Amino acid sequence: MTEQGKRQRIARLTAVCVAVAAIAGGVLTGAPAQAATASSGCGLGGVALGSAGLVVAPIGCTTGSTTDGPAPMQTPPTPSAPSAPTVAEPGVPPTTEPVAAPVAAAPAPEPSAPTAGGIGTRGTAAPAAAPVADLDVVRSSPAVYPVRDGFRDDVRFAVHALDADGHLVPVTGTAALTRAGRTVRTWTLTGATSVLTWDGRSHGRIRAGVYTLHVSAWSADGSRETAVSRIRVVGKQLRHRQMMVRQNVGSGSTTAALPKRVAAAFAVGPVSVQVRTDASVSGPAALTFSNDGVTRSIRLRDGVHTTKRFALFKGFEKVAIGHRWAKGAAKLRSVKAVWSYSELR
Repeated sequence: MTEQGKRQRIARLTAVCVAVAAIAGGVLTGAPAQAATASSGCGLGGVALGSAGLVVAPIGCTTGSTTDGPAPMQTPPTPSAPSAPTVAEPGVPPTTEPVAAPVAAAPAPEPSAPTAGGIGTRGTAAPAAAPVADLDVVRSSPAVYPVRDGFRDDVRFAVHALDADGHLVPVTGTAALTRAGRTVRTWTLTGATSVLTWDGRSHGRIRAGVYTLHVSAWSADGSRETAVSRIRVVGKQLRHRQMMVRQNVGSGSTTAALPKRVAAAFAVGPVSVQVRTDASVSGPAALTFSNDGVTRSIRLRDGVHTTKRFALFKGFEKVAIGHRWAKGAAKLRSVKAVWSYSELR
């Protein structure tokens, strides 16, 4: 047989083997065909299936451990994770290091539930607010005079929420002002301190009497406290008065008591005095008003003269009036005190 005829026969046998292997085993493995070398004892020929994949060899010959004819189909190997490449040493068969399975990332920590004092994170919860233990209500005055004259026209209630240690603690709550069981005014409380202002009027009218403020407040932990305060509404009006009092004139000093109405005026406003003198003055001279270590001096002028008004401190219920001048420098004929004050009418 010629060389060309041999090649054509080998080609036909190869096609027959491929078709038989496909029918017997189904899908072929994807390993490339390996040509037999001269050392196998066979020349190029048919196709057989072995553990190494598809091998080209003459029919009836063996290649390595394969038997005559097509080898039975092998189950395709399960794909695995690719291994890291290794460098083979001379004379040592290459090995493949096993690849560790990927480790799942630890889940992120979940935020903790909100606490009473704020939003906390796991392990660092915010401390809860202290419970309210007392409500301290402070009035600006015990009475309010709603007539618009500048004297206690309104009243202010300062509400302070305190914990057991006396520290301020934020609260929410309400306050209601009542008289004879009827509500006159309401407020909303927020924070540790609330200031409530009232003009002393009930639905726009002045109704004299005693009013009661009811306060109720609670802290973030649910603790609740109440307090009560009272205020009196007075319908009187502030009126300004003047009173002139003649003082006895002596060579040294004299003690003059303030009129009772003037002494009572210190409770509602300032008290001031002007001094009207009638004197003959030829040198430096002064009158002194003193009480409990406090002294005020006014210059004594020749003739009839009225000093400027000056305010007196509360406590001047009794005033010692003296004079200070050299002998013969002045002769005082009369002294009159003009008191200016206010009273409620």
